[in-house]
Amino acid sequence: MTEPNYEAIGRCQVLKEKIDALNAYRNQRLKKLAKEAFQLTEGYYPQKGFPVLDTEKMNALLADITAADIDLRRAISEFNDWSQTAGEEPIKLTGLTSGE
Repeated sequence: MTEPNYEAIGRCQVLKEKIDALNAYRNQRLKKLAKEAFQLTEGYYPQKGFPVLDTEKMNALLADITAADIDLRRAISEFNDWSQTAGEEPIKLTGLTSGE
């Protein structure tokens, strides 16, 4: 019986926490972007005014989402590198198709 690799186990634990935090941040920014986009679809009402697309705000949100996604994928890749040694199941990435 082999002895547990405590370094790998520790790294996986830290990476799980990082992955959870990055995922939460990315999801929060995605919800904010969706809210901004949805507000544009509510229609025009003379008493409320016409909704204006703030492309700078949406581009900034998209840049945040992209950066968080890149960091998240790196953390998942690193976790998967250590997972077998730590006795953990690797994390699978889904939804990577380019279709609509």
